[in-house]
Amino acid sequence: MRSCLVAIGCLVLAGCGRSPGPDNGTGKTIRPANHGRSVVARLAALRMDHRTAHGLLGAHRYRAKSRVRVTLDGVPDRAFEDRYWLRCTGKTDWYGRHDNSLEYGVEFYRIGDHTYFRHRYQRFSRFSEEPREARRRVERIWGAQAAIIELLQGHLSVTPAGEGTVAGRPASRYNLSLGKGVPTVYVGRRAWRDGLKAMRIEGEAQVDRATGVVLALKVVYAVSAPKNGRTVTITGEFDGAVVEVGKAQVIKPPADFAVARARPRETRDLRMLGSHRLHPGWFRGGGPQAARRGRSGGAMRPGSSPRPRSRGRVPAPRTRPRATGARPSMTRRPAARRTGPEGKP
Repeated sequence: MRSCLVAIGCLVLAGCGRSPGPDNGTGKTIRPANHGRSVVARLAALRMDHRTAHGLLGAHRYRAKSRVRVTLDGVPDRAFEDRYWLRCTGKTDWYGRHDNSLEYGVEFYRIGDHTYFRHRYQRFSRFSEEPREARRRVERIWGAQAAIIELLQGHLSVTPAGEGTVAGRPASRYNLSLGKGVPTVYVGRRAWRDGLKAMRIEGEAQVDRATGVVLALKVVYAVSAPKNGRTVTITGEFDGAVVEVGKAQVIKPPADFAVARARPRETRDLRMLGSHRLHPGWFRGGGPQAARRGRSGGAMRPGSSPRPRSRGRVPAPRTRPRATGARPSMTRRPAARRTGPEGKP
C-alpha cells in the first residue's frame, strides 16, 4: 500500500496540467504559443491543461502509455503500467478510459448532460452531474504527461531540435535531457521533492507550432528522493501522442447501462452549499439527507449555527396561587390522601 501511495504521489498527486500563469520573475503572462522564445514558455506548453488544449485543437483523439518501477532502499517494490485513451468532439462530448496492470480501471462517456461511468469489470451507470465534475476525469487522463514534466522540471533541459509533423500539423521538436532546469519550491505533502535527484532524463517533445499544444511526448527518466527515512527510486517511461486532430468524432452511449436513481433533494443541497459541499457529516452519515436530519455523528446541519439548538419550551411547573395580589408559590400542591368508604384513611 505504501509503495502505491509513493507512485501516486510522484505522478498523479502532482496534479493534471495547469493553465499557464504569470511569471513571477518578469511580471508578464506566460504564453505557451511563445514556446520558441523561452524555456519557461516551453514548460508551460508541456504542462498545458486539456481545457485549453481542447479549445485550440477542437476534435481530437489521444492515447498514452506509462510504465513505472519503484524500489525502496534498492529493493524492487512495485512495477505497473498505465494505459490512457481519450476521444473528444468539437463541443463537450468526451470518451475516456484508463486501465492499469494492477487490475484498476475506469471508463466513461460524457454526452450532453449525462455521464456514463463504470469501474473495471462493472456495468455502466448513467447519471447527471455538473460539467466541471465530468471534466476532472478528462484532466486526469490528459494530465499524466504534465505530472511527469512537473516532477522533472527542476532537472529538465528543453532544447530545440528542428521541425516535424504530427497528426498532419506542423510541430516544433524539442530534446528533453538531464540538465539545469527551473527549480520549484514544494511545501506540504510534496516538500520531500526538494531533495529529489535525477539520474536520467531522455526524450523528445513535439509541440504544435501555432498553439503550443503538446502533440507527442516520449521520455525515459529515473529519479530518487528520501522519504519517511527511506530512499525511494522511481524509474519510468512515458509515450503519448495526439493521433487525430480536426477529424469529426462520433461518441455514442454504451449499449448496456443502468440508470442511477435520481436524488433531487441532494442535488438541490449541492447547489445550495456551493463551496461547502464537503460537509463532514456526509462522510459519517451517508449523504446530505443524513446531515440535514442531524444523523451525521454530531456534525452540524448545513448552514446551521454552531450554538446548540433548543429542544423547545420547557413547561412551567405547576403552582398553587395564593391570595389575590400575591405572587404564585413555587411549591407543588400536595397529593390528595386516599380515604376509605367511611372517610377514614
